[in-house]
Amino acid sequence: MDSFYDAVRADERLGPIFEARMAGHWDAHLERMKSFWGSVLLKTGEYKGRPVPAHLPMRQEVESDDFRRWLTLFRQTARSVFADPEAAAIVIRQAERIATSLWLAMLGTPSTARRVFCSGGIGRGARHHTSGLWLGLSAPLPSWGGVRGGGSEPATI
Repeated sequence: MDSFYDAVRADERLGPIFEARMAGHWDAHLERMKSFWGSVLLKTGEYKGRPVPAHLPMRQEVESDDFRRWLTLFRQTARSVFADPEAAAIVIRQAERIATSLWLAMLGTPSTARRVFCSGGIGRGARHHTSGLWLGLSAPLPSWGGVRGGGSEPATI
């Protein structure tokens, strides 16, 4: 997390967004993110927060491209931190799911996205498979590179 947030802070677009919210609170934020990712990846259960409501106040200042930037930095960091490409791919897939969820909550609307749950069925419109979850969309969500089997290929989310 430290390496990732160092990259976020140095990013010309993301750095100011995060700094505006985290100024004077970076240590607490980093501890909270370590707890969050421990809960997500290792199932520690130590994180008790609610990520979506915590991010909703940022709706006016965050754009779709910010999610792409965040994911790019996350992918780069994961690939440099994890020696095993499969481990990095697992972590990256989780980050992509989280980014998709936050994007839908912050920038999506009922007219631009609706969830269709099925096991490999076909939804209407653009689709992105995420572990059995298909998002059927009346308009495509932002496109950012996806990860499958440790490699990188474009995915429309």
